[in-house]
Amino acid sequence: DTFVELNKAAGTTAITGDIQLDGGNLIHNFDNQIADTSNIVNNRGILNFNGKSETIASITMNGGGIITNPITLVQPFNTITVTGAVNVNGYDDFGGVTTGLTIGNNSTVNVGGLLTVGTFGRIHLAEGQTGAFLNVNGGLEMTGATINQNNGAGANTVRLSSNVTTFASLHPSRIGNAALVDDSDTFIELNGTRTFTVADGSAGLDLVLASVLRDSTAPVAVGHLVKTGPGTMQIGNTTAATIANTYTGTTLVNEGALVLSKTAGTNAIAAGALTIGDGVGGAKADKVILRNSNQIADANDVTVASSGVLDLDTFNTSETINSLSGSGAVDIGPGSALAVSGALGTVFSGSIQGGGSFTKGGSSTLELSGTSDILGGTTINGTGKLIVSGSLGGSVTVNTGTTLAGSGNVTGPVTVNAGGTVAPGTSPGILSTGSFSLVSTATLSLELGGATVIAGTDYDRLNVTGTVDLSSSTSTLSVSILGGFDPHVNDTFIVILNDGIDAVTGAFAGISDGDTVSFGGFDFTFDSTYDGNGDTNLNDVALISQVPEPSSFASLIAGLGSLVGLQRFRRRRSA
Repeated sequence: DTFVELNKAAGTTAITGDIQLDGGNLIHNFDNQIADTSNIVNNRGILNFNGKSETIASITMNGGGIITNPITLVQPFNTITVTGAVNVNGYDDFGGVTTGLTIGNNSTVNVGGLLTVGTFGRIHLAEGQTGAFLNVNGGLEMTGATINQNNGAGANTVRLSSNVTTFASLHPSRIGNAALVDDSDTFIELNGTRTFTVADGSAGLDLVLASVLRDSTAPVAVGHLVKTGPGTMQIGNTTAATIANTYTGTTLVNEGALVLSKTAGTNAIAAGALTIGDGVGGAKADKVILRNSNQIADANDVTVASSGVLDLDTFNTSETINSLSGSGAVDIGPGSALAVSGALGTVFSGSIQGGGSFTKGGSSTLELSGTSDILGGTTINGTGKLIVSGSLGGSVTVNTGTTLAGSGNVTGPVTVNAGGTVAPGTSPGILSTGSFSLVSTATLSLELGGATVIAGTDYDRLNVTGTVDLSSSTSTLSVSILGGFDPHVNDTFIVILNDGIDAVTGAFAGISDGDTVSFGGFDFTFDSTYDGNGDTNLNDVALISQVPEPSSFASLIAGLGSLVGLQRFRRRRSA
């Protein structure tokens, strides 16, 4: 082969015009040998910068190879700056050595214009004792292409200061390690908000990000990730991705699917909030699919828009998050477990559906106002509250320090364990449940108020379809009197409306059927054999007011006083 060496003194132009390589080798021996305005077309030759720095206008690779620095051992630092576009359309395999555009050890390549990598193109960041850097400043377009970041002792970094677009292909586009394993020193840096627009091709995965995603280090900037386009993008390799992503910005999935495929327990999405869906495209149009469990940082706040779905069903995976909000869908598989365990109070008006389980933990208040059916049941742990204002299928277990509230419908059985509380409504309201059971020291908390004695408007009620078990005289009935409460004699507050013929079993601590109980200065008769719905089964629980309301009582006393005075006056007159 022909070798042409550029031996001018550093900074002295050896080639002033454009360059076309149809074969042979062009080798730099000193810095800045080619004019900054030169355009390079490589059809089959090798352009070897040989560790020297250079600035050029553009590069088009239809074949051949470009090497910035040797790929092994410690090399001198060099920088290749391309002010315009770089098109990598193809490369050649020379004697089994696959080159492409090879960024060697201690090399930095800056691309100011659009970087295009075609189906037969290849960019390779080499392994070695030191790092290689690719700065993408004018956009990146890929069609079934690879930007390969090899493992090694040095950090290989692709810094995205502009957006990424992939086009439909038979093969996935990939940035990262092609060996299907992640490496602790291969990075994709997000400089600001980076949008990945992914077309839907015939490959199962259209774009794979197989390196560690982190914030930009030079310049220092918080990284945000936006996924759009109808295609499927995966974060993490399929087989071994044990290094967590660390970018701290938000993640937004506006269209298509984002698959999270780090090793189970390794964060694919770090501390920034995750939003799934933009509200366009219909239900479940925008997807986040967990290939392995626990891909989202536990401190992450997740919003699922009306067009979004958090999919734990396809691969039967589990996840713990800080909070859940929005109006979209969460699909859980038969072995899935979803946990919300933070301190941020939210409302989720969408649906949680599937055979797995749901745990409301932490200290927050979560309101479920949509229609959910959780076959594996719901458990309330921590110190917070779950408000059901919609419909919730499956069993609910209320553990110590927590509260189940709301005016919705829990279709399954409710078990309130020691130290747990059920408080119907959100002041006041009616909560409907399946069978209801208070375990030792559990509490039923009610509010009474108003003057019209209407359940759900003036006072709280628990509607039960199934059995009612008030425990072995160790559970607690707590009643709060609201402002403006003005009961009449025999006003009846049906606090548990029980269906069917089954009797109420157990009793509240210190209260037996027919006892007088006092709450807020008012006396009531406790009746656990009341007929509240006319079915003659005598299995409802009521509080019946014993005394007139204060205003009536005062009028009665005043009336009696007047009557006594009148009688005394008449006696004196007759005397």
